[in-house]
Amino acid sequence: MSFYNGCSYKRPPFYLHRREALTHDICAPDEFAGRAPFAFDYTQSVSNFSTTNQRRRRDTCARRLLEAATRLPVHRVHSFRLPRAMSNEPARPDFFFRAVFWRVGPRSGGISLRRRISGRTIVAFPQTCCGGVFSFIVKRWLFQLAQSLPLILLVALCLRCAFLFHQARLIPAEALASVPFQNEVGNVADSLAHGQGFCCLFRQPTGPTAWLAPVYPLLIAAIFKLFGSFTVASFYAAALMNSLFSALACIPLFYAGKRIAGVAVAAAACWVWAIFPSGVMMPFEWIWDTSLSALLAAALLWATLYVADSRRSRDFALYGLLWGLSLLTNPGLGALLPFLPGWMAYRQFRGGSFRLAPLVVVLAVLFACCLPWTIRNAVQFHRLIPVRANFPYELWSGNNEIFDEHSRAVNRITRYEQTHRYAQLGENAFLDEKWQKATEFIRTHPALYAQLFCRRIVATWLGAEAPWRLFSRSDSLLVRGILIWNAIGLLGTIGGLLRLLAARNPFFFPAAVFPLVFPLTFYIAHTSLRHRHPCDPVLALLMAIALIGARLPQAEQVSPGTSASALI
Repeated sequence: MSFYNGCSYKRPPFYLHRREALTHDICAPDEFAGRAPFAFDYTQSVSNFSTTNQRRRRDTCARRLLEAATRLPVHRVHSFRLPRAMSNEPARPDFFFRAVFWRVGPRSGGISLRRRISGRTIVAFPQTCCGGVFSFIVKRWLFQLAQSLPLILLVALCLRCAFLFHQARLIPAEALASVPFQNEVGNVADSLAHGQGFCCLFRQPTGPTAWLAPVYPLLIAAIFKLFGSFTVASFYAAALMNSLFSALACIPLFYAGKRIAGVAVAAAACWVWAIFPSGVMMPFEWIWDTSLSALLAAALLWATLYVADSRRSRDFALYGLLWGLSLLTNPGLGALLPFLPGWMAYRQFRGGSFRLAPLVVVLAVLFACCLPWTIRNAVQFHRLIPVRANFPYELWSGNNEIFDEHSRAVNRITRYEQTHRYAQLGENAFLDEKWQKATEFIRTHPALYAQLFCRRIVATWLGAEAPWRLFSRSDSLLVRGILIWNAIGLLGTIGGLLRLLAARNPFFFPAAVFPLVFPLTFYIAHTSLRHRHPCDPVLALLMAIALIGARLPQAEQVSPGTSASALI
């Protein structure tokens, strides 16, 4: 220890890590609390700057370093040299910085009150820390940039648009104008755009339909109104809309991840979603509600975590409105309805703040959103159809005689035959027939149905019923890459759930219901990666948790003695 004009000069040990050295002997004594501003000395060794611009760079660098290290606003920074008389001090720094900070209270900004002092303390760092100034600031800047939600959102949108325009460039314009809309959504949207109503499911005058939920066909109908039906401009508008929906899923995903495991996990989850293959490809591949459903599923998770701790009736009303919009877009999300609000009510009950009125508000708003469409279906079809009625056909598509190798009843299913049968019978009779055939097949082929059920589980998560055979026989790098990603995603999902469970994270249950409950309907009927896609943002979150961990933010820490039942 050396002394100069009453100021102590202390050299920290050489074995200190650079970041530890940055906060070594930072003091904010109690006698400084409440003054504005107060000053204490903080030093950092730097290279020997000579010109005015270099000195400005040095002082600016020191200001940023001090603000980053102390998390306090710096009023000014003054640099000076020690006199030659102290040149015999080993590893003496070239410069010292005296920083004046703005007013803070005791223990404010995370400063550790390690000791009481009288007078000023000058902390000097050895020459081994000379390179730490710029590298520390650059690393911190890069870390903050990686956690920037607008940047991640921009990257996600650019990747989706780049894939869209690259693939569209390879396809003739005539095909782009018609082929993507040759499905139920395109047909109903065209009828809506021409003022015929929600009808003509197969582009034939077959009358009203309840085959689809109303929200997405209405969006495509609006695009047809603006850009024309079955045009290249309409395709680009619809695909760009899907890309925007997919990229916007980063926003609820970020805040849900931040709530569950902190900012680092939230940013990592958004980066995973930004490069998620199905997230990049699906907006172009399917002009369907798939990308919008992914956005709504992520929003449901975020809203559930947020509203669970809210006491405002407006939040519960908006939560019910979000559920109504989600069900009118993709009724498959209704599989989560008993679990997410149920977990929210149970969490409030465990915390001693349960009230029945907020839950009633959620259900009332949800019911009010769906009621007009349900009434319309009841008037048109004379039966109760809450949102859509196509489940019997989906069940029959995955469970019929064509899967029985020994059956001679049918050996092919064509779209023309099914369209003709639909027009001949009408929608009610057609769906009743499919329901009867599907249930009869399941009843008479229980072993085969169990086998199909297991094959659909594999296809849901790995992309094919026989992924290893497809991987070995395929010569497409894209197909192989998707299969590898699906395998990594499955392992990451399992790992994320296990880490949440091991960390006793109280948000384990709402995150787990997406991969565990949502695909059950598709195991029963038929499946593809498109059907699983709405829960893919949550899978990205679980993959990030598997990589980084499930440590809770400080405000949500769970005590070691917490029972397992508290996790739900």
